[in-house]
Amino acid sequence: MHRFVEIIYCYHVLLCLTTVPGEPQKVKLQPINSTTVTVSWQPPPDADLNGILKGYQLRYFAVNETGDPLSAPEHINLTLYRSELNLTGLQPNTLYVIQVAAYTQPGLGEFSKPKRIRTKGSGRQMKLRLVQLQCNVYPGCSRQL
Repeated sequence: MHRFVEIIYCYHVLLCLTTVPGEPQKVKLQPINSTTVTVSWQPPPDADLNGILKGYQLRYFAVNETGDPLSAPEHINLTLYRSELNLTGLQPNTLYVIQVAAYTQPGLGEFSKPKRIRTKGSGRQMKLRLVQLQCNVYPGCSRQL
């Protein structure tokens, strides 16, 4: 009878470990420059880990003002020890959606709620001003330059 109870307990534990983790918490985005955004997060709550955490996957893509994707999603796999990433190579003055998911042995868990951020502009914007000059080189010149 004692062995039967142990077998049930082991089965129950294995069944619990086959569930993927919940979503990471407190995802924050910070624009750094026109092509870089810092992404930081916290792991899923202990109650939602459902196994041993192996790492994270970051998903991002450009969107228009109404949220429609402008590009296919890009994915970056990260080790367990990372909870922040400088996402580089982005386009200036572009709106992005960024999400983070945790993964365990059974697989990738839920992605965090979508966060939107716009990268900074590309830097200096020159304003051109048209100036009309009078020709004063010699008397009688009346054309404008």
